[in-house]
Amino acid sequence: MDNEQRNPKHETTLLDSRRHFLEWLIGSIGAFIAAATGVPILGAITAAARDTSKRVKVPLRKIEDYSIGEPTLAQFTITQTDGWMRTLESRSVWVVRTG
Repeated sequence: MDNEQRNPKHETTLLDSRRHFLEWLIGSIGAFIAAATGVPILGAITAAARDTSKRVKVPLRKIEDYSIGEPTLAQFTITQTDGWMRTLESRSVWVVRTG
């Protein structure tokens, strides 16, 4: 049989089906890797837009315990949550009573 007499459109060889399978497999693996890396990247980008940090009011001493015009160091403890871990964090602030 001559090469000119063959109709290449209707011939499917084992090599062609194997090549098609490998193209599909490599494309699928590439799509999976893109999705696996893309989702955390999108989460990191959009995290700043949906910032849910709230201002926390921390109770200190009574206002009468602070002298007018004199800076006083006030110490307090807050609970910091990072993922599933909760830690106590000591903080301090200078308080100046103005009136």
